[in-house]
Amino acid sequence: MRKTIITAAIGWLCLVSTPGSASAADCAVGATTTINGALGHFPMENEGAWVIVEPEKMTPCSVGALRGRGKAPAGCEPGKRFTASGYVTQALFLEMHVNSIRCF
Repeated sequence: MRKTIITAAIGWLCLVSTPGSASAADCAVGATTTINGALGHFPMENEGAWVIVEPEKMTPCSVGALRGRGKAPAGCEPGKRFTASGYVTQALFLEMHVNSIRCF
């Protein structure tokens, strides 16, 4: 049940967010890609997985959330920049299932 509540909350946050006028185009669903951006929220952890909602200032394309397995990546906090690689899926919003991430 907790996982359902967190997933619903993430979906709501992404649906009500308004990207800036200079936001990148959406990433292609099914694509494996690398994106760069900035973090506006702390990672949330639940049952061996983590998610970071509403990453900002992404290039070359954008997603609504970054998801990964295991512990949340060290050093990934609001105000930090990131480079993440993974594949893109879509349910209620675009998500990147992260294979690797570096925050700096």
